[in-house]
Amino acid sequence: MPEDYVGYRTKRTLEKKKRKWKRWGWIGAVLLLLLLFVILGGVLRISPADVAWNKTGEAFSWVGRKIRSAWQSRGGEGIDEKDFLAKGKRSASFLVGVTKRSQHTAILSTLLLATYDADKKEGSVIYFPSILRVNVPGLGENEICNLVNLSGGEMDAALIATENLLGIDIDGYLLLTDGELNILLSKISPQYSVKVPSKMSFKDNSLDTEVKLKPGEQSISSRKLAAYLTYCSEGKELEQIDRQMDFAPQFLEKSREASREILSVTKDLVELAKTDSSSKKIAGLWKAFFSLPAEKFEQSKIPLKEHTFEKKTYYVINEKNIDDFEKKHLKIESSQINANRARVEILNGCGVPGIGFEVAKKLPLGEFYVVRSGNADNFNHLETVIVVYEGKASNVKKAEKIREKLEVGRVESRPRSTDLFDITIFVGRDYADK
Repeated sequence: MPEDYVGYRTKRTLEKKKRKWKRWGWIGAVLLLLLLFVILGGVLRISPADVAWNKTGEAFSWVGRKIRSAWQSRGGEGIDEKDFLAKGKRSASFLVGVTKRSQHTAILSTLLLATYDADKKEGSVIYFPSILRVNVPGLGENEICNLVNLSGGEMDAALIATENLLGIDIDGYLLLTDGELNILLSKISPQYSVKVPSKMSFKDNSLDTEVKLKPGEQSISSRKLAAYLTYCSEGKELEQIDRQMDFAPQFLEKSREASREILSVTKDLVELAKTDSSSKKIAGLWKAFFSLPAEKFEQSKIPLKEHTFEKKTYYVINEKNIDDFEKKHLKIESSQINANRARVEILNGCGVPGIGFEVAKKLPLGEFYVVRSGNADNFNHLETVIVVYEGKASNVKKAEKIREKLEVGRVESRPRSTDLFDITIFVGRDYADK
């Protein structure tokens, strides 16, 4: 009987049989693959049993990734650059931190800034060593490794310090523990390949894992990879960054292969980690980065100078190189990099601990550079006073903007007594009480 005349029920029966045979075909293919790897790993004894099993798992993962990559055009459905670009902006900046447990304290072991230019389709990742000493407005100088603990387990101090250092307003942040990093890596791929420059052996108590690696390229699990990327012995901070930079292209490649799962992975991640952004915003930026061709993705370390004090080594920013570095490596709109920021001093005149930090969080640090913070001559300032030195017209406008942001106080002009600051903010009781 011609197919056009097959009845509805008959047609449904034929389609059902066809789907059944198709399903059995897939099951047969999987069983055949499994039999093949059992023969290779067990009968031919090409390697020890555990290694053979790992190779089998890797092979199935490879098949899965290839199937997913074949559907890449459908990958990341529902993810668009509109999800991570702020209204009216064509670039984005995002701060990422990873903490480790050390004697019941959260140590910020990794800090990096990702910036992306949507018009040029360029992306950059800038790395900061954990022993970099930075100015945290309102809290003084401290090393990056202490910044999460300094702000009560949050990202605030690291965010404000980075914005103040580079003179940009960062669009969002993501703060992970090393355990959450392990979960993220495991969802992307069960195994990773690393090129180990020299023999490594350490016990990572934070991740409760022991890592022993030989020199050369080898395959490791997501947990050992999380330790490999975040663990650092004293004096090896730049080597840790080198490991992270070497791994980043592979992470983007595996993310591309798993692109269909990115949104669901990000939703799970947002539930676990600390962030000020939505899962769609993070997934959108993630997709933008793994979609970049290799020549449009760059990585760099912040320019550094090494210092030693009482036999302890730490880094500070190389001020001579920072301006040129920003122009080259910050992939954001030039209008958002202000080279003529007003230099600000914040003085606590009310005696409330941490009030200077709260004031700094109110300031758009793309326009203001907090050079110093500390205590005023006394804590009896009832009114917040924003002092402009020598009444320069542009700085008077900026001082008025500060008053608007703080919603209290008055602007006052005084003769210049120092070349270090353009504006001093005496924080009074009126700000603390509002």
